[in-house]
Amino acid sequence: WLDSQINKDPEVVAAKELLNASNHRAKSLTQAVYNPELEASYEKEGDFDNYSIGISQTIDLWDRQLSNKTLGEIDVYAHQQQLLSLLDTKKANALTALVNWFTAKKSAELLSDREKQLQTLVEIVEEKKRAGLLEPLDAELVYLSLSQTFSEISEYQIALKNAEIKVQELLPDWSPNTPELSSFTFGAKSYSFNAKWVENHPKVKLAKAKWRGQLSKAQLTTMESKANPTIGINAGENENEKTLGVTFSMPLNIRNNYSDSIKAANSEAIAAEANFQ
Repeated sequence: WLDSQINKDPEVVAAKELLNASNHRAKSLTQAVYNPELEASYEKEGDFDNYSIGISQTIDLWDRQLSNKTLGEIDVYAHQQQLLSLLDTKKANALTALVNWFTAKKSAELLSDREKQLQTLVEIVEEKKRAGLLEPLDAELVYLSLSQTFSEISEYQIALKNAEIKVQELLPDWSPNTPELSSFTFGAKSYSFNAKWVENHPKVKLAKAKWRGQLSKAQLTTMESKANPTIGINAGENENEKTLGVTFSMPLNIRNNYSDSIKAANSEAIAAEANFQ
């Protein structure tokens, strides 16, 4: 029941949709980086109709597709850990709110019992006062104690209402009469610490995934800075002569060698590693 309520939280719904988006994005990153290109040309030269048609393909020489695939897998893993971390936080907040409400409820009940006792005492005081068996000062002290109790009850009732509202914010279908949540135990009888608990915590895994993601982005930036060749083949007719040709092109990273982009990506990877550590 608790999990079903937490799953209705807008932040949890948003995190799940982002995880779905990362899954689709990861799938798209497994596809080929470059699509083939169709080329065609036509010109009229005197009485001749010259034309050609061909196809070209850029070669993923540095295996950018593998880096994209790795980056997509890391992104999915990071969103999974982000969702798990959010669920843990929401559940902890909900349990804390329930504990606060239960504590406020018990405090209000204790004060209510005290109020009943004081009301009985006031009746006794009134009887003794009418019989002349009680000094006015003693009666005033009883009235003062009752007034203080009323003030405390009012404060605790406000605290109880605030605690109730907080629980309803986190658990939409909850009410003070909701069964099976009036008491619960964590089943812990002793405390022990295991370092693997820290390593397996979703927030730690998320930080590690972000670090690995930045490393992959740095590698991808390095690959993107390297030129990939394009090879093509075409056929046609020129002045009534059949033609067949092969084309080759390669970008020249002369005016921009992308070195600053590579340095920036490496610095971001170092920063992500520092956050993980």
